[in-house]
Amino acid sequence: MNSLVVLLVAALAVSVKCNSEVSFAIDLFDRGDQDKDGELTEKELENVFLAFDTNGNGQITKQEFEDVWVKKLNLGPKIMADELFNKADIIDNDYLDHEDLKLVFKAFDFDGDKSVSLNEFLTKWGSLTLIG
Repeated sequence: MNSLVVLLVAALAVSVKCNSEVSFAIDLFDRGDQDKDGELTEKELENVFLAFDTNGNGQITKQEFEDVWVKKLNLGPKIMADELFNKADIIDNDYLDHEDLKLVFKAFDFDGDKSVSLNEFLTKWGSLTLIG
């Protein structure tokens, strides 16, 4: 009987963690979907980019990304911000710019229709494997 209780508690913990991760991803999507049409466009992603480019030079440094992610938007810990930054820095030049942004958008836009649905976003976000 004890092992059954442990198994049920473990299953519940996994379920809560998965539900909280999905809720977090949906919240991120909703923050970016400014016109609330259920799709993210490149323009909406550009607006998110501008929020992280705090000095307005067209490049987001890891420090800028961390500051906005952790301090301004309170989205998660520094280690999560660092991992996400590293995954988004597709060109691998230690900053995010419009070239990275285009590649990130393309990675989320599975069907190539120039918009990212919530389903596409959740699918890609779920594959990122970030530490939270």
